This record gives sequence, structure tokens and C-alpha cells, in this order.
Amino acid sequence: MESTRTISELKSSFIRAQVRILSEGLEPPEDWRNYAAETEEDDLSDKVVGDVLQKYQELRERLTDLDRLRQQRQRRLDQLRQLQQLLEPFREPQKHIQPNLVTRDGELVQELDKMRMLVARVGGRVEQGKKKLGAQEQDKPYLGCDQKLDALLDMT
Repeated sequence: MESTRTISELKSSFIRAQVRILSEGLEPPEDWRNYAAETEEDDLSDKVVGDVLQKYQELRERLTDLDRLRQQRQRRLDQLRQLQQLLEPFREPQKHIQPNLVTRDGELVQELDKMRMLVARVGGRVEQGKKKLGAQEQDKPYLGCDQKLDALLDMT
């Protein structure tokens, strides 16, 4: 019957058996001494067995804590590797980033210089326009509502 079972069936039955064994309690069965090998020395006392079981339990808990810590660190390592992979193009910017963004005398720098000059010129013209407008308003005498309305309607 064993030879007709598939590999996956054999593996799953093995895993089920191991899970069953590992899920049992840590206490030895009451008749464990019957299964133990005969020794010429004195038999083990219950205190020694209890101490060994307690030590085993402590080591098992420590092992599970260390495994949990290992899993956390593995997740952190995976996260950092992913970040490193995302930052890889920035290692050699001349190859991976547009050269005109990187170089000091590139096209982008030249365009920014042109824009600065244009902004300065436009700003100067706006200031001149404000000064002229302010001077014209000071030259005009104050008009009443009727005079403003007449001036608005008389657009000839």
C-alpha cells in the first residue's frame, strides 16, 4: 500500500504525524520507565526528570522567541532590500537620470537663467507701470460720482 501512495500523500502524512507528536504535552507518560533502556546505575529520580523537562520547556520557549525575532528581522531585511533596489538608479545619476538635470551647465540650468532674467524684466516693468499709474492719479483732481459717470459714458 505504501508504494502506491504519491509523494505528496507521503509528505502530508509525515507532516501530520510530526504535528501530532509535537502538539502533545511535554509531560512524559506515566509508564515511561518501562520504555527506558535498562541501566546498571540507579534509576532517574522524578526530580531529575522534572528538572530536565523544565529545562526543555525553557529552551523551547527561548527557541520560539528567537524564531519570532528572526522572522521580524527577516521582514526588516526584506524591506531594506526593497528600498535599496528602489534607490539603485540613483547610484550612477549620469547613466540613469537625464543628463541635463545633473550637469552644472546643462539645458535646465540655462533655461532657469533665462527665466530669472525674464522675471526680473517683467517685475521691473510692472513697477514702472505702477509708478506711472500712481503719478497720473495724483495729477487728476478728485471727481464726484456724477463726473465719473459722465466720463465713463463719454468715451469719445
